[in-house]
Amino acid sequence: MITLFQDSVSKTLNTFLDVYESKIDYKSFHLQLQHICIWNCKQFILGNEIFNRTCVLIENSPYEDEEIHELIKILKYLFDNALPFYVLGMDKNPIHHNLQVVENIVQIVIGEKESFQFARMAAILALLHDVGNGFVDPKLAKIKSSDIKDHVKNLYDEGRTEDEIDRETEKEIKKAILFRKAHMIEGVKIADRLIDQLNKDNDSMRGIVIENMKEITNCIEIHDNPSIADHYSQLDKNFNKSHLIPLNNPLAVVLREADRLWMVSKEGLEKDLFDDLKKKIENKAIEKLRHNLKRFVNEYNLYCKANEINSNELSKFKGKTLFRTATGYRLLKKYLKLRLLELDIEYHEDDEKIIPFILDKAR
Repeated sequence: MITLFQDSVSKTLNTFLDVYESKIDYKSFHLQLQHICIWNCKQFILGNEIFNRTCVLIENSPYEDEEIHELIKILKYLFDNALPFYVLGMDKNPIHHNLQVVENIVQIVIGEKESFQFARMAAILALLHDVGNGFVDPKLAKIKSSDIKDHVKNLYDEGRTEDEIDRETEKEIKKAILFRKAHMIEGVKIADRLIDQLNKDNDSMRGIVIENMKEITNCIEIHDNPSIADHYSQLDKNFNKSHLIPLNNPLAVVLREADRLWMVSKEGLEKDLFDDLKKKIENKAIEKLRHNLKRFVNEYNLYCKANEINSNELSKFKGKTLFRTATGYRLLKKYLKLRLLELDIEYHEDDEKIIPFILDKAR
């Protein structure tokens, strides 16, 4: 198996992290400000662990041996070359986010019995989708929906007038939209360069055909469109299905699902709680999990509100969430059950009821 680090280095780092975490009584969902200091080190360790897990998934996939070897080699090659870009953007999304999205998308494409060509495009897309984060104008910050909500609350606490709050909120939303657009535009440029570099390295692997390159970069250019549409809806601006993920673009669909699954993973939830701590906000993990799950329902509602989307298209969404593939939806329920288990919250109902349980009952 190809690994990001030599096994001896990986074991040493893991041992160090285990000892350090036990000394400072660190637990993923019971965080304190002093725990933030381990985050940068942990990103590299988790990246290695997730890459290795993904390699095992690929090795056990139904694809041909030659295809399996090729895909793992491509991912390692692209990760090595993209790592400097991930490091520059690690304050927006941690390094291991990119690898975990690959792990998610590999599970989806295998579960959906996609062709190797599709799986290869999907894995490359997942690895490179956020590669532009570090090249956005420093004046533009990544602003999440929870950041805007917290900002509005602070304005109310300061005793601002409704008009002032509306104006300030609109400014924040517009800044959030600018960042989302910018990181996708920059991502296309960098991904183009990295894939072109991969194509030229014919000694070590097959090249990616031009048509595949275009499909991959087209998806990078739109992958966060639903988040932008959500911001537009907060501004009461009209939007249509062109502002969302096209229902006839399966590559963009599986990326969106794999990317959003990060928000209900242990590592993604941990990252969100760290972000809150940096803003001196102490959220319970179950509250953050509920917030993130609600985002999936809200995204489905965007499609319901968008022009030109009919009831037949809407029926393809699972559980009134953004998920359209059966495998992506199954992974969502699996991840939610794991989070409840880690949070010592008892859940004995069937899988289909877990979403309303978290949204309505786990309070």
